[in-house]
Amino acid sequence: MDDKKIEDLFSEHGVKYRIPIYQRHYVWENNNWQHLWDDLREKADLVLIDEDVEQHFTGVIVIRGDNETREIVDGQQRLTTFQIILCVIRDLCQEGTDPGIADLIEAELLCNKSDSDLDPVENYKLLPTAESDRKAFVSLVSGNAAEGSGRIQDAYVYFRNEIEAYITETTEENGAEKKILNLFNVFLDYFRVVELKLDPTDEAAKIFEALNGRGRALSQFDHLRNNVFLRAENDRDRLYLQYWQHFNEGDWCSDEVMDHFLRNFLKAKLGQGFDNKLPQFDLYQRVYRKKLRENPKLDEDNPALIEREFGELKRYSDAYTEIANCDQDNPLWFYHLIETGFQPNSAQDNSLRFYHLIETGFKTTSWFPLILLLKSEKDKLGLSDDNLELILRSLESYIVRCLLVYGPKFYRRDEGNSIISLIKRRDRFTVNDIVEYLKQRWPNDQQVKSVLRKVGTKKQRRFTKYILFQIERTITDPSRSDVVLKFDKELNVEHVMPEEWKKNWALPHAEESDPKKRALNAERALERNQDLQSIGNLTLLTEKLNHELGNAEFLVKKEKGYKKHSRLKITKKISDLNTKKWDVEEIRERERKLLNLFCKIWPSATGVLEPEWRSRVLSDNPTLAVSDNLTLQT
Repeated sequence: MDDKKIEDLFSEHGVKYRIPIYQRHYVWENNNWQHLWDDLREKADLVLIDEDVEQHFTGVIVIRGDNETREIVDGQQRLTTFQIILCVIRDLCQEGTDPGIADLIEAELLCNKSDSDLDPVENYKLLPTAESDRKAFVSLVSGNAAEGSGRIQDAYVYFRNEIEAYITETTEENGAEKKILNLFNVFLDYFRVVELKLDPTDEAAKIFEALNGRGRALSQFDHLRNNVFLRAENDRDRLYLQYWQHFNEGDWCSDEVMDHFLRNFLKAKLGQGFDNKLPQFDLYQRVYRKKLRENPKLDEDNPALIEREFGELKRYSDAYTEIANCDQDNPLWFYHLIETGFQPNSAQDNSLRFYHLIETGFKTTSWFPLILLLKSEKDKLGLSDDNLELILRSLESYIVRCLLVYGPKFYRRDEGNSIISLIKRRDRFTVNDIVEYLKQRWPNDQQVKSVLRKVGTKKQRRFTKYILFQIERTITDPSRSDVVLKFDKELNVEHVMPEEWKKNWALPHAEESDPKKRALNAERALERNQDLQSIGNLTLLTEKLNHELGNAEFLVKKEKGYKKHSRLKITKKISDLNTKKWDVEEIRERERKLLNLFCKIWPSATGVLEPEWRSRVLSDNPTLAVSDNLTLQT
């Protein structure tokens, strides 16, 4: 273990620090940069007034390799930031009156001298391997900072702004040159690291996990990634390219996404053995890897065990990606939605991606890990594509009914994890197993119908929109419709009779003074209030049309709204009715028809075993046959 100044790190002839391909991208942020800058500025000010200055310890750098090329095990964020600061000082000196310092930084601290014809980039003192970081870093070192991008470019801009402002805060002649030279020397001489070189016998994974620094805290997935690659030894490049490369691309670069994936992966693999009290990486090491070694029995250092770990993570991440990015025609889409609390996407973004999940907040129900398991282990469980779809649709029927009858408290039940444990005790799994396990808790038609009479309340609006949306999609033949319905934020639940109905929806005997008729009005008003939130009084409209119609009377809504502007079948059927009024009788008649449709789409426990429902689920065109007034045709 060596105590080194910044100058010692980079001035050594021929030294090349290389960030392994599997390491996370450069992720330091404003608060990390500010801590380092505040410390550097404070030390520089003390030196300027000849005060005693203590050495400043910035952290531990862990490297592997005794030759000139050294692999960075830990400390890549810190080393990259040091190089960015040197690029800033070089550029400011080059633009100022001290190009000599700029040349010194370039020749001795950023690059190695070489007479070979190799790519000059290969002689950089430090070089990221990840493509996005590498491109941005090369732009800085080569003096083309304007071409940089990403977090590395942000760091350069931050330090350039701070250093430029700092050195120009002077009225002294040549004060800026003196301050930047002083800053440069303080950075090289007073800022230090402890460099730890690992021997081949050192347990790099354990050393890595034990180290802490001022940098951004490692996520649970960061710990996992470094652990598996450090154990992979000489096979890292192949494993990275075959199993891991996607984890360093696109939406996977989010810590929230990676930790959410890891949590659900472990729940899928462990079922009721998942312990919320333990950090995810501890669970991975102590429980998951132990189970993985047992069948078949493998030693801790067996390369086949590492290969199996990589293979399982890749298979489950592929399934996770499909669930997160699937469209509304995919049977997995429902499980995407319950994870986000039925939060729709925007009309401008037709795909529901990871960032959307993060923005709306994960619920992490016990169902998501179960679906992840079924999708990832489909072949192992002997499931055909049709059987998997039947299981997914059957579970959806159960969950939709339970959410209606039991409400949000249903999320707290641990049934998904219980089914995972059930699956792990069997070689095969079918729809019948689902029904047998859940039938005692599966809400029946009568329970569902009583709840659907009050689903228009604001707290249930998102879920109600999903129900109406699926009813619309089920009764509409896509081959005969020019409407492509999307479950987005522009689609809203509309109360046909508005919640504020008293102003424009006169009662039948509003002008009567007869006490008996006034009593009838009072009774009708009570009935209206009771039926307002019934599914029979609800339909779908775009947000703009919903706002324009507001509390207008029925004929205005019907003629100027529903008939002229709405192309949705569920809404147009209201405008096609041969009636000038919309009251309790019409609401209850439509309620009856929609209840029947609901039970056809999301059947009871016995209903999902019926051949008719199964054939419709697996049909290329699952449209229900209905007459013009939404009555089911037999």
